[in-house]
Amino acid sequence: MESLFVSVLERSGATTDSKREKLADVMDYDEVSRLALDIGAQLEAAESEGKGYIRVGTDDIRKMDSGSYILVNEEPYDIVSGELKVTKPFSHTPDMAPELASVSRLPASVTPSVGYYSLAKTVVGLLGIDGDMERLQPTKLYFLVKRATAEDPKDRYFVYI
Repeated sequence: MESLFVSVLERSGATTDSKREKLADVMDYDEVSRLALDIGAQLEAAESEGKGYIRVGTDDIRKMDSGSYILVNEEPYDIVSGELKVTKPFSHTPDMAPELASVSRLPASVTPSVGYYSLAKTVVGLLGIDGDMERLQPTKLYFLVKRATAEDPKDRYFVYI
């Protein structure tokens, strides 16, 4: 998947390199916005290849020297007929979509938007604002996070406008 993600970054005009650094515990608005856009584009590319993620946490993302961010999780799930097929056991965490909490039997099917939900929760966590979304209002990032974390998966979108 990494070669796909590198090509996504390069098509967007980003410079890529081989350095992969862990993320800082707290990042500023511009860094987090860049991370959200870079990783969101990679999730979209993975989805177009029939792959998706149930969680995108800070351990799944690395920063390159160029300032770009890359998804390093090499364990995507398959998307079949528009549904993400969850086939491996997992522990539900607060940064995961709420519908994953009700998964009690495998395999299970969920919407691929669970990855975007998790990314949006990770973005808020990296800002160090203790989940207080109102502190971001009325920025583009605020509205992206609000759309991506809609409770109903049918209302969930990852759009930065």
